[in-house]
Parts: sequence; structure tokens; C-alpha cells
Amino acid sequence: MASFIDSGGDTFSAGDPPHGVCWSPTDDALEVDPTWVRMDAPAGVRPANGWTITPGRSSETDKTVTGTATVTFDDQNGDLDPTNPSGAWYGNLDPMKQAAIALMNPVDGNWHTLFRGFVAGPDQELAMWDGADHGLDQVSWNLVDAFDVLANVILTTGRHGHTPSLAGFPNIYYQGTPSNLGAGEPDVFVHVDERIVKLLDDAGWPGTGNTGRPGSTAPLRNIFSGNVSVQGVVYGRVDSLLQALFDAADAEFPGVANIYVSKEGVITFHGRYARFFPDRVGYGINRWYVGGHLEAAADPDVAPLAGPLRFYRSKDDVINSAMALAANDDPASLGVVIAADAASQTKYGYRSMNFENLLTSAGHDDDNNPTTRIQECNKFADYYVGNYKTPKTRVQTLRFRPRGFGTIGATAVWNLICGVELGDVITLTTAHLGGGGFGEDFYVEQIRYTAQPMRRDMHDITLELEVSPAGFYADNPFGSWDDT
Repeated sequence: MASFIDSGGDTFSAGDPPHGVCWSPTDDALEVDPTWVRMDAPAGVRPANGWTITPGRSSETDKTVTGTATVTFDDQNGDLDPTNPSGAWYGNLDPMKQAAIALMNPVDGNWHTLFRGFVAGPDQELAMWDGADHGLDQVSWNLVDAFDVLANVILTTGRHGHTPSLAGFPNIYYQGTPSNLGAGEPDVFVHVDERIVKLLDDAGWPGTGNTGRPGSTAPLRNIFSGNVSVQGVVYGRVDSLLQALFDAADAEFPGVANIYVSKEGVITFHGRYARFFPDRVGYGINRWYVGGHLEAAADPDVAPLAGPLRFYRSKDDVINSAMALAANDDPASLGVVIAADAASQTKYGYRSMNFENLLTSAGHDDDNNPTTRIQECNKFADYYVGNYKTPKTRVQTLRFRPRGFGTIGATAVWNLICGVELGDVITLTTAHLGGGGFGEDFYVEQIRYTAQPMRRDMHDITLELEVSPAGFYADNPFGSWDDT
């Protein structure tokens, strides 16, 4: 099998995708098409060596956190020293410069962006014992993704939200139905994607006023339509815009709808059906096949696992009572149902999960018939009990390492390393001693990369994935309506 070599010598124009470890020393933080400068050329001209990347969330019920990355440099010339007026980038070594990490697939020569975000801050450590001319031994750049930008937008009166009719209103208001501001404020129908778009517009995020669906012109956004409308809401002057985005996603379906930053830096919102019907083309969800050595030997599309496979069942996965309440409702509201499974409660004990103050206003069923907020929330509760009343077998940390060309699974594992994205499906197939094994799907919740120098044109890569069982989406109370 022929392999492709990263020959370096990269030069970039505005809008070119990154190669290797890149940053943009002169472009603004929200420039859509920055001009990259590569910092890890294989010829050794640039000082970057190793890096790590961690986006995602620990499990399917957690909020996605700000993605992070760290790049380490050996800077013997002081080029990365912000106090050095003769350094190559003096005056530009500031936080919030755009940065990206990309990896070339040596099987086909194609580049893949693994992270795009911002330099949170360079961290230098100067060796003092070896003389004044020794320079900076080691420099670390800590990178963050777009969620850091949104988390630091503190909602402000007069700048964010809609202007209510109430004179002198001191807080931040976003329209919806009901308005939740009393008779003086009209109800306004606002779909969940409209709320998200408004919030991104208020943050000044690129693509103002456009949802960024396929075929649109909005960069760095991919906002699916969802299936609910949202209530009006008041935020205080200490609340972050990122929290308001999470509130909107929870109105669609707490824990199932997800908003995250893709590897290419695109703020992405998937409604509830992306988890129930991942193979629909419009969602853009990839499916990968992984397994043991024997499975990889039998099927060239199977990426072989590296290291041990740990799997377990936990009491923490059992939910046999659930209640979901929208704002303005309480357990005594007409129609509210507490979902429960008596057999599970008898077997495992009483284990509950509740959601309150959801901004859900209304929705629709699979035939597009309107539903009330109480009906929608009852289905949220039905979902959790229906799918979590019995524990599922989880696997922990699927680990992958590159394989030499011509060896079993080499192409499949390189494709996975370069192409896997949050929310993708992993089909895991294994055979275990005594007759056990896996033959089921999992969703990617977190991606971790570690790269260390190996030879001048390659890195030694480790990919680790945290996943959740697709079996938690077997019971779908919403039917088959397509929200693409």
C-alpha cells in the first residue's frame, strides 16, 4: 500500500483549510476565513511538536463543555516570547488568536481538521539555569473552542434579547409563547431554531440571521430546525449566552437534543431525531465499524481496537420514575403524568430523574399535529423511563492507535482517526471468551487526541472515544417525524 507524506512547505491564502498546527497571528477572533500560519512544518523550521484535543461531554445526559486543546513548542529562538521585540510574531502573541489543528490521512493524502478555536493564552517556561541566551525551553498554548466565546457573553440589557413593552425593564428578555411578562407583553411564536439563531446573532457569531443549513451561506453554523416552540424568558445580568443556548436545546428535549462545536469550529444544533434516526442523510452523521483483531481481519472496514476493552453495567443508568415540567406548570397541573415502571422499581429500587422549568411551549407529533407543552414534557418523561428502566451495558474508552501500512485494519483506523465527529455512530463488534460479545451501536460523546513526535513527517497518534449505548434510544415516544 502506497502512503502519502506530509512534505510541509505549506502556504495559505485566506479561507484555505489548515494543515498541521496552525494559527492566524493577524486576523480577528471572529474572522470566518483566516489566513493560517503553520507551526509544525516537517522540515523542523517551526517549533510545534505535540498536542492534545478534548471536545465533547462525558455521557449522553451531560451538557457539552467547552472543547480544549494544548499545543507544546520548543522555542529556542524566542519567536514565541511576547517580550522579545525581535521575535517573528512580536506584537501578535495575544490571546484569542484563531488556531486550528489538522491531520493528514497518510492513506489518501487528505487533510482533516480536528480542532478549530482560539488561543486562550500562551504559557512560557524559561530555563534560568543554563545562561541568558538559552531561550524558552518549552511553550504551551492552551486552546478553547467557540463555547468559550459564548460563555463569556454575559447577557446585558439593551444589547441582548428583545425590547419588552414594559418601560425601564431592567433585565434581558427573549420573546416566546407565553410571553411570561404579563398582559402588557404579547405572546410571540418563536421556534427553537429561531431562538438559537437570535442568540448567536446577539453574540455577533458569524452568519448573522442565517441558520446555516445545507445550501445556505452562513459560515460556522449548522442549526437544525427542531420540533418545538419556546416560551418567553427573562435572564438576569449575570447569565451567560451559552446557558441560554443550553436552555433552548433542553426545550427541544433535555439530554437528547444537543448543541456542540464541531471539529471545524461550527456551532451545531441537532434536534431529538438525530439520535433516533442517525442514518438520515440530512443529519450528516457518520457510521464507523470497530472491533477486535479477528473482526478487523474479516472486514477491511473494521478499525481494530487498541488496548483492553472495559465494559460494565451501572445502577446509575437505571431510571424508573421521571417527570418533566415546563415553566408555568407543576405536578398538580392538569395532564401532567409522572412516568413510572413498577417492575423496575421492584427490581432495582426507586430511581428517579426530574426536569423542571423547561422552556418548551408546544410541539407536534409524527403526523405534524400540534401538541401542548404538557404533552411534549410527558413524552420526555416517557422516554427516560422507557429506555432506562433496565440497565444497558456500557463500554468505556474505545482506544485506537495507527497501524503500519499493509497491516490489518490500517486503512480503517486511519479513516476513523481523521474523520470521527461528535454524535457519530460506532458499530462495535467483538467476540468474547465463552460466547459473549458485542454487536451493537454506540454514540460518540467525547473525542480525545494525543499526538507526540514520531518522525519528521508524522505524529504518534492516540485516539480515545467515550461513547453511550444506542440502546438508550430504542423506545421513541415521538414517532418518525423528520426535522431536517
